[in-house]
Amino acid sequence: MNSILFKLRNLGHFSSLLYPPASVVDAANSAARKAASFISSGKNERNIVGGGSHVDTSIRAGANMRHLIVEACVARNLVDTSAYFWPGYVSSLPVEISPWSMFMEGAPLNASLINSLIKTPASSLAEIEKLYHIALNGSEEEKSAAANILCGASVSRG
Repeated sequence: MNSILFKLRNLGHFSSLLYPPASVVDAANSAARKAASFISSGKNERNIVGGGSHVDTSIRAGANMRHLIVEACVARNLVDTSAYFWPGYVSSLPVEISPWSMFMEGAPLNASLINSLIKTPASSLAEIEKLYHIALNGSEEEKSAAANILCGASVSRG
C-alpha cells in the first residue's frame, strides 16, 4: 500500500484528535458531504441499473480534519476517490437535516418549521437575509412567521 494511503487510513484511528477548528468546520463538513454524496450517487446508479430507484438519504459523514486532508489529496490526484469507501470514513447513520437547510432549500413555512427555526440559531447571514426578505415581501402569513422567527433567531457565529 502506498505510504500516503497507509498514513491517511491510519488517521482514522485518531478521530478524537482530528476535530476541526471553528474556522474550517464548514470546509470539513463540505468535504465529508462530498464523500457521502459520492457514495450515495454510486449506490443510486447501481440501484437504477438494477431496476430500483431508491435514494439512500441516510448517509452521514462525521466531518473532521481527515476529511479535509483526504479531499486535498483527491483534488491533487495523490489518492483516488476509493478513499471515500474506507471503513469508517463515511458512516451510515440517520442524519437530521437542519431546519435552516430545509428553509434555504425552499420548504414552506409551516408551524413545525417555524418553531424549529425559532429554536435553532441560524448558521449564516444568508439565512437571516432570506428571512428578512420574506418579512418584507412575503404574504401576510409569511411576514408574520418571518417576524416571529427573526425575533427568536440569532446567528450561531459572529
